[in-house]
Amino acid sequence: MKIGILTLPLNSNYGGVLQAYALQTVLKRMGHDVLEVELKKNLRWQYPPLWKIPLSFGKRFLFKYIVRRKNQKILLERYERKIYPLLVHDILAFISKYIKQFKVDKFIDCKGKFDAFVCGSDQIWRYKYYPFFEGDIANVYLKFLGDDSCKRIAYAASFGTDNWEYPAKETAECKNWIQKFDAVSVREETGVKLCSTYYDIKAKHVLDPTMLLSKNDYVALIEKSDVPKSKGNLFCYILDNTDEKMNVVKNIEKQRHLSSFFMNGDCGNWTEDLEKRIQPPVESWLRAFYDSEFIVTDSFHACVFSILFHKQFLVIGNKERGLARIYSLLSMFGLEDRLTSDTGLDINRMKTIDYDRVDEILAKHREESRTFLIQALTS
Repeated sequence: MKIGILTLPLNSNYGGVLQAYALQTVLKRMGHDVLEVELKKNLRWQYPPLWKIPLSFGKRFLFKYIVRRKNQKILLERYERKIYPLLVHDILAFISKYIKQFKVDKFIDCKGKFDAFVCGSDQIWRYKYYPFFEGDIANVYLKFLGDDSCKRIAYAASFGTDNWEYPAKETAECKNWIQKFDAVSVREETGVKLCSTYYDIKAKHVLDPTMLLSKNDYVALIEKSDVPKSKGNLFCYILDNTDEKMNVVKNIEKQRHLSSFFMNGDCGNWTEDLEKRIQPPVESWLRAFYDSEFIVTDSFHACVFSILFHKQFLVIGNKERGLARIYSLLSMFGLEDRLTSDTGLDINRMKTIDYDRVDEILAKHREESRTFLIQALTS
């Protein structure tokens, strides 16, 4: 079966890239021909030739001393379009190597090209991301397919929040399109409730695609690469850094006698020097979990990989990005105590995670999630 996957545009988000890789891998192993659909105009970058990189580094002087002025917004945007591919070069290389894509000018170009469409995973149903889908949130519910007879499936789609964000008009339109789906599953328990309340449909709670693969699958990616060993054993993957979160890191370093290291090149912070904005390879991000004894994060997918790699970890609540996603994940495994907003927490008082019990729960949900996909595609 030829399957198209619709998800958020793939960029510098490690979790977003790896969930796309995982879902495509799982479907391929089931024997399907799978392509991730990408709008060409969503690609703010093109894959750059390696010979261009040194030249672009030389442009830093122009940026640092001329472009920083507020009245140079247009020039800055043009600069970002040129420099961004260099900042995420290694991530784009991973996408090019491991994720098969079908690039289109308009979503309607997909009509008649696939036997089935899978929407998900990630926050594809979060209202604020509708500009990525030709400015129409209904497209994430496959409006562009019209009366196309292909199967329509949602796998681990996420609203990204437990609050309903859609205006009334869009709610009604999206309800109409989701009613045409053959099967619907969501990534969070709150998503089940939102689908029931606003769409009058029964959605199944399933695992994020990254959890359908094993630790060994990700270790294989590390081993195929030449990324070096991580520079510490306390991996800190913090999306929104604050002084309070840094205090947590320092406390854990002291209490556990660990050496912290970070791995988020701040590619969106144009006031930083270029070297500090370069994103490490996906394989380096994965290796950080493999090498570490403890993880500190405020990221959903960092929680996922902490669990997959059997690591002790702490999640610092990130209200701005939404806690529903993380709480839903942790509660599935009885790990709610890993989520905290207490920056003075004594880590040594936390119970060690029992990964034998966690693995039993994971195996059960993994089987249910795979069964959902198989039945949705074959029924």
